[in-house]
Amino acid sequence: MTTRNYADLNFITTNNPVTFTLTNNEATPLVSVLHKQDLTVQYTVSGIGTNVILRFEASLDGTNWFTLLADQTITANGSYAQAFSGRALKCIRVSRVSITGGTPSVVVRVAGAS
Repeated sequence: MTTRNYADLNFITTNNPVTFTLTNNEATPLVSVLHKQDLTVQYTVSGIGTNVILRFEASLDGTNWFTLLADQTITANGSYAQAFSGRALKCIRVSRVSITGGTPSVVVRVAGAS
């Protein structure tokens, strides 16, 4: 995965999402969502064996992270989404926590609106 710093990225909109691909147990780079009241995270899983577990995290300072919702266990290839509304956050990231079987790839897209 190409590592890029998105710490100052403030132009994320519903028409201009950022995209990352996770092929290992790793986290996306942080995505600045400052001044965004509504967020949508779309994730597309392919190459799944039994399951892949994803964690959605947020931070108020870009260093200390907390979980936005319970870990999501995905058991089938496909596209999924999580929406977050009315939360004052500085940045978010998605982590691929673990896999069981297969060689899954997860494409993550983040979009937001003020």
